[in-house]
Amino acid sequence: MKGKNWSLLVIAGTLVILGLFAGITAYIDPLFHYHAPLKQYSYPLNDERYQNDGIVKHFEYDALITGSSMCENFLPSEFDTYWGTKSIKVALAGGSFCEESRLVRLALERNPQVRYVLCSLDYSAMILDKDNVFEPELQPFYLYDNNPFNDVQYLLNKEMLVTKVYDVLHLTNIHGDTTTFDEYAYWSRDAVYGAEAVFNEYEWENAPCTEQTLTDEEHRMLMENIKQNIIETADAYPNVTFYYFFTPYSIGYWNMLFYRGELNKYFAAEKCVIEELLKCPNIKLYSFTNNFELTCDLDNYMDLAHFGSWVNRGILYWMYHDEYLLTMDNYEQYCTQVKEFYNNYDYETLRN
Repeated sequence: MKGKNWSLLVIAGTLVILGLFAGITAYIDPLFHYHAPLKQYSYPLNDERYQNDGIVKHFEYDALITGSSMCENFLPSEFDTYWGTKSIKVALAGGSFCEESRLVRLALERNPQVRYVLCSLDYSAMILDKDNVFEPELQPFYLYDNNPFNDVQYLLNKEMLVTKVYDVLHLTNIHGDTTTFDEYAYWSRDAVYGAEAVFNEYEWENAPCTEQTLTDEEHRMLMENIKQNIIETADAYPNVTFYYFFTPYSIGYWNMLFYRGELNKYFAAEKCVIEELLKCPNIKLYSFTNNFELTCDLDNYMDLAHFGSWVNRGILYWMYHDEYLLTMDNYEQYCTQVKEFYNNYDYETLRN
């Protein structure tokens, strides 16, 4: 009997301790899974795929900026100045169209006040499966669903208690402030830019490969990707204005595609995307790929694709003033212009 009582006592004690751990995590809620930040605490924003879900569910905003790492250097305060909004930034490094769409749909379902969505269109993410996600084995899917039972992975996660909850308590204790959305995921000031940085680990090719075309399978994948993750969302929320832009990769990126024989395949894919998105009345589509002064100046870039925050500032300015806006009247001219420029560029000069 004593043994049985001891076992019950151990079980009860264990449950109390686990309940205490779970209660602390739920109360502080460093991932905002249950509620917005508590006013008496300061919260570090430092983990996009774990915190973005809670941010779009529980924060107050009427515009959101999302997309890949190309959007991490946007300053929501600048967006707010132009558009007169209260915006949040919930970028996803390496994000696919599917991941970005999931976040946008969740935001629009939970927050009917949203007026604007700004999102990137990465060339590298176009020809992917419609359900593609970045490193799925590392995704916290238990945060995204409505199943309360798998929240145990959050509430009884030692990492959450000893790291995430501790970070909130520590930041509060040193009288720090909750991370602003301007600072959230912002990396530009720490980067190194220029030709040496762009081509630091690039392996130069000796000659271009045989030119490839957009296959029927790739075209099918592309169309399913944009239909499911962009068009269906825009159609479902006709009162929301969606600002999409093709990310202006550097001339080094187009050099890579040229030597791989993939340059015209990606321009064909881009044209398909343009023609479909221009059919949506509440999508405003921009491309800065024909801003050749920008893309050919490697001092704007830290690698083949990532650009500094001054480019993000320029993008907001251009979009607000409808510069580089693609329309039914000008998109074919744009497609011809970029195709001719990047096909005829003297890429040998980049090796110097």
